[in-house]
Amino acid sequence: MRALLIVSLLVAALLIALACGGDDQQQQEGVSPPPPSTQQQVERQQAEQPRQQAAQAESADTTQGDQTVAAQDAQDTQDGAQDEADAKSQGEAQEEKKPAADVRKLTIGGERPAALLLPADFDDSEPLPLVLMLHGYGSSAAQNDAWMGASQLVAEGGFGLILPDGTLDPDGNRFWNATEACCNFYRAGVDDAGYLAGLVAEAQTYGATGPVAAVGVSNGGFMAYRLACEGLPGLIAVVSVMGSSYNDPTDCAAPAPVSVLQIHGDADAIVRYDGGLADGDGALVADTPGATEVVWRWAERAGCNPDAREDLDSIDLDHSAAGVETTVQRIREGCVDGVTVELWTMRGVGHFPAFQPYVIGAVILGWLGTVAGGDAGEPPVAAESGLQRLTLGGERPAAFLLPETHLLGPLPLVVLLHGFGMNAELIDRYFGLSQLAEDGLIGLIMPDGTENPDGERFWNATPECCKFEGQDVDDVGYLNGLVAEAREHAAFDRLYLVGYSNGGFMSYRMACENMPDLTALVSVAGASYIDPADCPNPTPVSVLQIHGTADALVTYNDDPRGVPGAETLVRRWAERAGCDFDAAEELEPIELDFSQSDSETTVRRVREGCAGGVTVELWTMQGIGHGPDFAPAVFAGRVMAWLLGVERRTPGS
Repeated sequence: MRALLIVSLLVAALLIALACGGDDQQQQEGVSPPPPSTQQQVERQQAEQPRQQAAQAESADTTQGDQTVAAQDAQDTQDGAQDEADAKSQGEAQEEKKPAADVRKLTIGGERPAALLLPADFDDSEPLPLVLMLHGYGSSAAQNDAWMGASQLVAEGGFGLILPDGTLDPDGNRFWNATEACCNFYRAGVDDAGYLAGLVAEAQTYGATGPVAAVGVSNGGFMAYRLACEGLPGLIAVVSVMGSSYNDPTDCAAPAPVSVLQIHGDADAIVRYDGGLADGDGALVADTPGATEVVWRWAERAGCNPDAREDLDSIDLDHSAAGVETTVQRIREGCVDGVTVELWTMRGVGHFPAFQPYVIGAVILGWLGTVAGGDAGEPPVAAESGLQRLTLGGERPAAFLLPETHLLGPLPLVVLLHGFGMNAELIDRYFGLSQLAEDGLIGLIMPDGTENPDGERFWNATPECCKFEGQDVDDVGYLNGLVAEAREHAAFDRLYLVGYSNGGFMSYRMACENMPDLTALVSVAGASYIDPADCPNPTPVSVLQIHGTADALVTYNDDPRGVPGAETLVRRWAERAGCDFDAAEELEPIELDFSQSDSETTVRRVREGCAGGVTVELWTMQGIGHGPDFAPAVFAGRVMAWLLGVERRTPGS
């Protein structure tokens, strides 16, 4: 339980209020999936306008040739899901290629394999909590995890994670045999309850002997409730996202009390909020209890006092809905065994909420951590809890976004550095980091570079980029001064730099100049000094380089002048931290650019031997140019997840 509480602490700091549109990979219950464009429209609209503005602001200057740094080459398409986990036919669990040095990945389940992820260094003398993640109809474990992102929290969160796949029906859709209504449409005799119980039992042989939680989306939510009804050993909590349960409560006879969180949109036209399962034309095809009825049933089973229902502050879960749309109701008075029952109602939201990828999974894990510890805690603070918009820098002003409310002590501080010819506002529209500040996750400094005689803003980073007119600007001193001034307003325990193009060059220069307390930097299409001797003895920091192989401006490979390419850069910073670069891990590909139909970005990580907890990573966007087609919500979520996954203390301290 204590380990799972670590999840709640980590996540509470990360996810004080949810916002930003994401891609729900799930598919409709009992009907054909919606056209791919339906759920993608929000993301495409978010991505296209900032990208166009960025491209216009940083377009190629033909008079400066290869000196000009510009944004280009972007199209629109949908966000693909990660590849599914490799199937295994062996009965015994086998060690697979690890997703990270701090996570063990096993295959369990025999002829019907499922992935089991465990922290590599967990103390098997203490019970390890176990989370069972169940996808929706027509989806898969890999797709669900690409959206939820629970696997990224296994190591620091201190829990085991099972990622199983449902059975394929004759139409090729995966399903769980949960209730008569959903979603065994072809009446296959599949014992999913027995199968999942067997996975849990097998995981326990590897040390995951702590409390069990079942988290399900849609059809997976139905299945999670069935596991509770059938008394899955060790189960203490169920989370259902747009799911339901048996229509007849007597089909769930005398289950052990469990904590329940039901998350549901009141405009859900598939698994209806007020009850019933509908097809794609809106016709009712089966009876199911509504969200409120499901929740109060479980409250009654735990002996809770329904008259003591609490109405808590609303929170923001769906970015496409106006305002803070999700109401929170809780019952825990009189409940046996510390049970908590909650209903989160997303007003005006349908079956495919615009959740931010990774964020919704992390907030759910945080809720599970609080109930596992016997204290339901408080829900995420609403986004409207307050954001101070301050100005730093005196005669050279910079915007500073500081949340007024956050849960766990000091926040991270991020400095966002734009590309050549851009400004702070444009790069924020492109990357979407200000939303993280509004959600209470970070403090954010958004400075502007100096204007050259042509009116183009730049950072004085290296001789190659981008002080083309020869101005002698002390940007190092300026940025250090902004951070020092920000610290007068609040305490920050980590400092991150995120830079695009010329801003990536500047991020590396700040690391070379030993920026005080710098923890990590992210460079998108940036580079650094030609001569590594110009960066003597920097303090090791964690580095993420994101670069397209088709970048014609800041090239992926070393350019003829000697400007280091992406692989040269990460090798340099790995060697500076004493890392064993030859021990780099190849992780699962991800999707960053929406102009590609597949997961185009390969991920290479170096951690072995690194000093000070440093992580060095290279995300290579295959076939992508200088201006990737990011969706801000997705990009910001992925980058923030990476930043919080690196060593939390300042490297070298």
